[in-house]
Amino acid sequence: PTSDCTITTKRTHTKTHTKTHTTLGIKMEQAVQTAVETAGYSDRADVTSLILDEKCISQDIEGLDGFVNLKTLSLIKCGIVNVADLPNLPELRKLNLSQNRISTGLSTVAKKCPKLEQLIVCDNPKLTKVEEFKALTDLKHLQRIDAEGCNFEDEEHVSTIFAMFPEGQMQNVDGYNEKGEEVYSDSEDDSEDEEDEEEDRDDEEDDLDDLDDDLDDDDDEEEVYEISPVVFDEFDENNKFGKREMRRVIKMLRALTG
Repeated sequence: PTSDCTITTKRTHTKTHTKTHTTLGIKMEQAVQTAVETAGYSDRADVTSLILDEKCISQDIEGLDGFVNLKTLSLIKCGIVNVADLPNLPELRKLNLSQNRISTGLSTVAKKCPKLEQLIVCDNPKLTKVEEFKALTDLKHLQRIDAEGCNFEDEEHVSTIFAMFPEGQMQNVDGYNEKGEEVYSDSEDDSEDEEDEEEDRDDEEDDLDDLDDDLDDDDDEEEVYEISPVVFDEFDENNKFGKREMRRVIKMLRALTG
């Protein structure tokens, strides 16, 4: 089965200086190979996601041959100027080229990524001609384009891009739909879901802490609790246990839930 192969971009403040100098010395081809080897892949065809944000410096796209099942490719802030050497990526769905120095070449993207659904080219200051996006109209699955932060001569570039595509195909340009209504991107929805899950975990931990505190306060009481015989038979033959055993249950739950 295919799996994700990623290089994360998380860095602590104390290591930022060192990381910056290391990144400047790494070419894209080297970073790609390191990612594959670190993840333990022997065949690039098994990789579905490759994230190289800020992990290499290269004016050209290089070293990406053989990723025939790649679905997500992110090359944020890699110094890219030219995308002419983008290889065939027949299964790619999402391409992020934000914070680079691209000015042309979107026709190459259209030819090499026939199943592309999302293209993100935010903050490419040299991308000034909205006409560049006409080359993408052959991509029948393309539904989202993010190009905020580019220096377009056309101030109405959002509506101009929508007009290039058949009505109803493009769902999101710079966070707006065809009617000019603000919409959320998939990445924003995922981020919100992760935040909600994290809040739920925090609430659960708080509840367990409160229960543990209550148990400490009432440690000498004789109160017992009825529990499921299927789950906690090992605590007491009569399926009852006191506060001290409850504390053991809490520790077990915390270990299981991380």
